[in-house]
Amino acid sequence: MGRDYLIPLVLEWSDQAGGKSWVAWKKSDGRPTEANIGRYVEAYIQSQYRGGANNHLARDKGFILVPNSAQIVRQPGREVVATWRAPAFMVMPPVPKFNKDGGIVREKPPRAGHRARLSR
Repeated sequence: MGRDYLIPLVLEWSDQAGGKSWVAWKKSDGRPTEANIGRYVEAYIQSQYRGGANNHLARDKGFILVPNSAQIVRQPGREVVATWRAPAFMVMPPVPKFNKDGGIVREKPPRAGHRARLSR
Protein backbone atom coordinates (compact mmCIF):
# COMPACT_ATOMS: atom_id res chain seq x y z
CA MET A 1 0.00 0.00 0.00
CA GLY A 2 0.96 3.61 -0.51
CA ARG A 3 2.05 6.00 2.15
CA ASP A 4 0.05 9.04 3.25
CA TYR A 5 1.84 12.32 3.77
CA LEU A 6 0.78 15.80 4.74
CA ILE A 7 1.02 18.51 2.07
CA PRO A 8 2.96 21.38 3.73
CA LEU A 9 1.30 24.32 1.88
CA VAL A 10 -2.24 24.37 0.49
CA LEU A 11 -3.92 27.06 -1.63
CA GLU A 12 -7.61 27.41 -0.75
CA TRP A 13 -10.06 29.63 -2.63
CA SER A 14 -13.77 30.33 -2.96
CA ASP A 15 -15.54 31.56 -6.11
CA GLN A 16 -18.66 33.59 -6.88
CA ALA A 17 -20.69 30.41 -7.47
CA GLY A 18 -20.18 29.37 -3.84
CA GLY A 19 -17.66 26.65 -4.65
CA LYS A 20 -14.48 26.04 -2.71
CA SER A 21 -11.30 24.48 -4.06
CA TRP A 22 -8.00 23.29 -2.62
CA VAL A 23 -4.73 22.61 -4.39
CA ALA A 24 -1.19 21.91 -3.22
CA TRP A 25 1.13 24.94 -3.37
CA LYS A 26 4.33 23.64 -4.98
CA LYS A 27 7.83 25.11 -4.91
CA SER A 28 7.51 25.72 -8.65
CA ASP A 29 4.62 28.15 -7.87
CA GLY A 30 7.10 30.43 -6.08
CA ARG A 31 7.16 31.83 -2.57
CA PRO A 32 3.76 31.95 -0.85
CA THR A 33 3.03 35.68 -1.33
CA GLU A 34 -0.04 37.71 -2.28
CA ALA A 35 1.50 38.57 -5.66
CA ASN A 36 2.13 34.90 -6.51
CA ILE A 37 -1.42 33.97 -5.50
CA GLY A 38 -2.65 36.71 -7.86
CA ARG A 39 -0.57 35.27 -10.71
CA TYR A 40 -1.89 31.77 -9.97
CA VAL A 41 -5.50 33.04 -9.99
CA GLU A 42 -4.94 34.89 -13.30
CA ALA A 43 -3.58 31.70 -14.87
CA TYR A 44 -6.59 29.78 -13.51
CA ILE A 45 -9.01 32.30 -15.03
CA GLN A 46 -7.23 32.16 -18.41
CA SER A 47 -7.33 28.33 -18.34
CA GLN A 48 -11.14 28.47 -18.48
CA TYR A 49 -11.22 30.02 -21.95
CA ARG A 50 -11.43 27.87 -25.09
CA GLY A 51 -8.49 25.51 -25.37
CA GLY A 52 -7.64 25.81 -21.67
CA ALA A 53 -7.38 22.91 -19.24
CA ASN A 54 -10.40 24.15 -17.23
CA ASN A 55 -12.61 25.11 -20.18
CA HIS A 56 -15.09 22.42 -19.14
CA LEU A 57 -15.84 24.34 -15.91
CA ALA A 58 -16.83 27.53 -17.73
CA ARG A 59 -18.77 25.58 -20.34
CA ASP A 60 -20.77 23.67 -17.70
CA LYS A 61 -21.56 26.76 -15.62
CA GLY A 62 -22.02 29.12 -18.56
CA PHE A 63 -19.66 31.72 -17.10
CA ILE A 64 -16.03 32.12 -16.04
CA LEU A 65 -15.44 31.20 -12.38
CA VAL A 66 -13.46 33.98 -10.71
CA PRO A 67 -12.20 33.39 -7.16
CA ASN A 68 -13.37 35.94 -4.58
CA SER A 69 -10.56 35.24 -2.17
CA ALA A 70 -7.65 32.84 -1.75
CA GLN A 71 -5.20 31.96 0.97
CA ILE A 72 -2.17 29.75 1.43
CA VAL A 73 -2.32 27.67 4.59
CA ARG A 74 0.62 25.89 6.26
CA GLN A 75 -0.23 22.37 7.45
CA PRO A 76 -0.52 21.19 10.22
CA GLY A 77 -1.85 23.91 12.43
CA ARG A 78 -3.72 25.81 9.70
CA GLU A 79 -1.44 28.85 9.87
CA VAL A 80 -2.39 31.35 7.13
CA VAL A 81 0.81 32.32 5.30
CA ALA A 82 -0.58 34.67 2.61
CA THR A 83 -4.00 35.93 1.53
CA TRP A 84 -5.43 37.43 -1.67
CA ARG A 85 -8.75 39.18 -2.26
CA ALA A 86 -10.27 39.91 -5.65
CA PRO A 87 -10.42 43.59 -6.53
CA ALA A 88 -13.83 45.25 -6.54
CA PHE A 89 -13.61 45.60 -10.33
CA MET A 90 -11.74 43.35 -12.76
CA VAL A 91 -11.44 43.91 -16.51
CA MET A 92 -11.62 40.58 -18.29
CA PRO A 93 -11.87 39.48 -21.90
CA PRO A 94 -15.48 38.96 -23.02
CA VAL A 95 -17.01 35.68 -21.97
CA PRO A 96 -17.84 33.50 -24.97
CA LYS A 97 -21.38 32.19 -25.50
CA PHE A 98 -21.56 28.40 -25.78
CA ASN A 99 -23.94 26.34 -27.91
CA LYS A 100 -25.40 22.93 -26.93
CA ASP A 101 -22.36 21.07 -28.29
CA GLY A 102 -19.94 23.12 -26.20
CA GLY A 103 -18.63 25.18 -29.10
CA ILE A 104 -18.40 28.95 -29.01
CA VAL A 105 -21.16 30.87 -30.78
CA ARG A 106 -19.56 33.34 -33.16
CA GLU A 107 -21.33 36.67 -33.46
CA LYS A 108 -20.91 38.52 -36.73
CA PRO A 109 -19.55 42.04 -36.37
CA PRO A 110 -21.52 44.78 -38.14
CA ARG A 111 -20.45 45.47 -41.71
CA ALA A 112 -18.18 48.43 -42.25
CA GLY A 113 -20.15 51.48 -43.34
CA HIS A 114 -23.45 49.89 -42.30
CA ARG A 115 -25.87 52.34 -40.67
CA ALA A 116 -28.59 51.25 -38.32
CA ARG A 117 -32.09 52.08 -39.53
CA LEU A 118 -34.03 54.29 -37.21
CA SER A 119 -37.67 53.43 -36.58
CA ARG A 120 -40.10 56.33 -36.95
